Amino acid sequence: MKRNARMLLSAYRSSWKIRAGAVLLILTAWVVILSAGDSYTATSVFSALAGMLAFLKNTIHPVSLSIREKKCGILFATLFALAVTMANYRLFTSAGAFIYKGLILFAGGYLVAWHVLLCVTRLHIRTKPPAGSAASGAAKWFLSIFLGIAVMDLLVLFFCYRPGLLTPDSISQIGQNLSGSYSNHHPFWHTMIIRVVMDAGMTVFGDINSAVMVYSVFQILCMAAIFAYIGMTLYQMNVPSGWIMAVSIAYAVIPYHMLYSFTMWKDILFSGCVALFVCVLFRMQKNIGGNPANCIILAISALGCCLLRSNGLAAFALTWIALAFILKKAGKRILAIMLSAMVIAFIMKHPVLKMLQVDQPDTAEFLSIPEQQIARLIADDASLEDDELLQISRIMDPEAVKREYKPHISDPVKDIVRQTGLDYLSEHKQDYLMLWLKLGIRHPDLYLKAWIDQTRGYWHGGYRYWIVAPGVHHNHFGIEAYPQNNIFFTIVNGWSYLFLFDFPVFQIFTSIGLHVWMVVLLGAVCVIRRRREGLLCVLPLAVILSLLISTPVFSEFRYAYAIFTSFPFIALSVLSADGTAPDESAGAGKGKETLYG
Repeated sequence: MKRNARMLLSAYRSSWKIRAGAVLLILTAWVVILSAGDSYTATSVFSALAGMLAFLKNTIHPVSLSIREKKCGILFATLFALAVTMANYRLFTSAGAFIYKGLILFAGGYLVAWHVLLCVTRLHIRTKPPAGSAASGAAKWFLSIFLGIAVMDLLVLFFCYRPGLLTPDSISQIGQNLSGSYSNHHPFWHTMIIRVVMDAGMTVFGDINSAVMVYSVFQILCMAAIFAYIGMTLYQMNVPSGWIMAVSIAYAVIPYHMLYSFTMWKDILFSGCVALFVCVLFRMQKNIGGNPANCIILAISALGCCLLRSNGLAAFALTWIALAFILKKAGKRILAIMLSAMVIAFIMKHPVLKMLQVDQPDTAEFLSIPEQQIARLIADDASLEDDELLQISRIMDPEAVKREYKPHISDPVKDIVRQTGLDYLSEHKQDYLMLWLKLGIRHPDLYLKAWIDQTRGYWHGGYRYWIVAPGVHHNHFGIEAYPQNNIFFTIVNGWSYLFLFDFPVFQIFTSIGLHVWMVVLLGAVCVIRRRREGLLCVLPLAVILSLLISTPVFSEFRYAYAIFTSFPFIALSVLSADGTAPDESAGAGKGKETLYG
């Protein structure tokens, strides 16, 4: 038996065809198993194809591996494989299925991540000096991209979706402005932006629908300026014009960018601020542009990141800690500006709002994941002591939980808590924290399943879940969508539906998990190359990390939109060559290992 095993291993190492056949077999089984789950099949097929092509590239052009590459590769591949396996735990219907499906999912995920990382580490976009005056060229690129994106979005707004796209959240914020009764459930300072812009529209036009459209135009111009700033920076980095044009066209015509530009959501401006922060951080590291202007834009974007999202300050604090650890003394100015923005944001979110008597989000909102995990124990009839059940019943009705519990969204459980014992929970938070910990120690499997079901959309595959608002939500303020019936509307509506809901190939462009892992991949590339550009990945990932401990919905696209606004710049900044590319043939000496051992 041992001899046969050694012979098979020897044949596997010596023949690339046998290795290719084995990898192809594993990845095929990987896709077949994943297709039985509820995530996008297109994403798993795309990942498997990328893994197979990367394997062939690494096999045909073998390279030597440094110890750093091997450690990063093992860590990245293990994390990715674990994520794929955990997200599909519902496919393990028996002990036997757990063994063979679990092994295949882990092995397939590991192969994909390992080979793609090694392949991407050696990818480089060759830069070239810009022609003519760099300053005048940058201004021309900014203006061209700004006008192109703004005109496209304005045409779509005026001919298809006047006065804009409004959700229940939008109506709630408009209602707060009209009534003068405010809450920080939706960020108060974003509500104030809506108020200032709509008041200006009301003053000029005297009509609430026109006021909403003024806000839509304002947001279109803001997002177009941010995307143009990114394009201008790519030009100043000497990225080839073809790449800059591709990114600009993507910002202009991909439906979620196009429709989000005039959707009245806090997440849109917040995601624009994240992309702006990532871009200006790169500029300051590479000394692109004037320092005063960069510092001002860094401060504005940092403040926007902290104020325009309920968990924005927490995510930004995580970013500051990461940057302080990596930049150290070299980033004193950057860290000082970020810290100042956090202090100002904290004052604006707490002392100032307290003085203005603006209500903060309730405890049920803040503790959504712990509540959901405790509710999972009730929904799955886990063993609970009488005193534990009594303590739980003071904040949530067990019978209501059994009826209303949904694994992928915490709103039903939060509503039950608000109806049953919100005040009691607020007064006894420490007691319930201890109960949550005690029950988690006894039922770690159910806690893990509850957390997976509530967050997996942000770190695995992709899931069919609504992305854009259908129009103007019902309201009593007289705001209504203008009827549209023209060729342009038919084209835009058809393109949006095809991209967002219908055609499987486009699913890879809306998969949150896929984009999150691509950002992690780029961060690993920067660690391997010892490049500080890896810092650009920190804030978008910090946003996702904050969602993993506080998200109310398992796959809400708008919550992760910051990944999509900043990803093009992160990718091009990481993959653009700084001088000469690493020597792929080097590394046969000390501290190097070959690709296959």
